[in-house]
Amino acid sequence: MQATLDSATRQGETHLLSALDVIEHVIDPHHFIESFKRQLRPSGVVLLLTGDADSYAARIAGPQWSYLRWVGHISVFTQSGLRRLLEAHGFEVLAWNRCEHPSSPGAVAWWRVHLLEPARRMLGRNRSWYPFWRDHQAVVARLTTSH
Repeated sequence: MQATLDSATRQGETHLLSALDVIEHVIDPHHFIESFKRQLRPSGVVLLLTGDADSYAARIAGPQWSYLRWVGHISVFTQSGLRRLLEAHGFEVLAWNRCEHPSSPGAVAWWRVHLLEPARRMLGRNRSWYPFWRDHQAVVARLTTSH
């Protein structure tokens, strides 16, 4: 990801970067956020969408929260943890909203519940907790420090 982001534009010229369902797959979120800083203009904005470990679904499901079971989810954030990460790198959080994941409703949810879950049980795995209702967070933050 680093090489792609760094070569996408000339450094310091981007107004807005978005990372929807990305940061949870990153081993070093601090390095990832720093790569945003290099690309953004002063006062540039980032939009992040990721799971919310403080959500009702996450708290009720605990270790059975389905978000934790998806391959590659290695960095999990609460609202305050994501805020601290961004602020530590010179960003000001402009807006935060708990939201549903775009794939939560409809055919994808049906597939998960009616096809994937029976397959998991046949393989001897524990039952997953599938409700995704409002278990994600969307954050908009502005770069406030020069880089």
